[in-house]
Amino acid sequence: MNKPARLTRMTTRSAAIALLTGAALSVSGCGNNVADLIYQGVAAAGNTALDLWLTDFANNVADQLNPPPGGDENLPDGDANAGEQTYIAKACGVCHGDNAEGGTGPALAGVNELENLTDLFGDGAVHRSRTMTDDEVENVATWLLTLESNGGGGGEVPNGDAAAGETAYMAQDCAACHGANGEGGSAPALADMNKFAELKTRFSNGASHFGRTLTDTEIEDVATWLLGDSGGGGQSAGEQAFVDAGCSACHGAMAGGGVGPALAGMDELAALQARLGGGASHNGATLSDADITAVAAWLESL
Repeated sequence: MNKPARLTRMTTRSAAIALLTGAALSVSGCGNNVADLIYQGVAAAGNTALDLWLTDFANNVADQLNPPPGGDENLPDGDANAGEQTYIAKACGVCHGDNAEGGTGPALAGVNELENLTDLFGDGAVHRSRTMTDDEVENVATWLLTLESNGGGGGEVPNGDAAAGETAYMAQDCAACHGANGEGGSAPALADMNKFAELKTRFSNGASHFGRTLTDTEIEDVATWLLGDSGGGGQSAGEQAFVDAGCSACHGAMAGGGVGPALAGMDELAALQARLGGGASHNGATLSDADITAVAAWLESL
């Protein structure tokens, strides 16, 4: 559906002014029709007031039907090129990867990090000895959104035991920094995101992260639990297809929304068929007919 055109009061105001001006000019030359002309002017003013009210009403409806991208999320609006230069100058890539794909620090590519960066650097705060001004924060956040995500849901999907993953998460006291449910705290939020690749980078081959260690099995179990699979592994074919096609880069790891709209809990079968049916591509993503059906069923189940 095309977005309704936003109306303007200027057209209705101009019409009212023209009518009343014409009435006044006519009064000066036509004594017998003064009452009629005054009546017409008052009626025009009344119609104009109604027009203004209807204009406001229509605009409010249009705004409700067409919310800004990402819902109520505050999207950055800075200079992406300047943001990339700041990211490099501050050596953020040492932890987060040259293209924010993740490393010892979480992946940031393709995710709206404006709020997190503001929390980390606002009011002159220092993060890992780095500082950023408000403008630099907005620029970096803008640049990150231009990148293709591979950490917020892309890559291999874990298929471990979620219950065992929660146990390992608690046993290693990950909650001290990342929150009891991975919701974040002094360290970034992990919940509802595919952190399998990142956890393997941090903990493989006996590596320690802030004194914590995880075995290969525990890595997959924790990643499964963080992703929100409480059924002991076994991601559905729809979820697997959603991730493999890179849909999470825009719509979030669990289709909760990001730079693209939230899809979780919605019947998207017709929309997916329209966008991706017959081998069509949407932002580089392709799905077979079977995948479309599976993804739609998974989205509706969330």
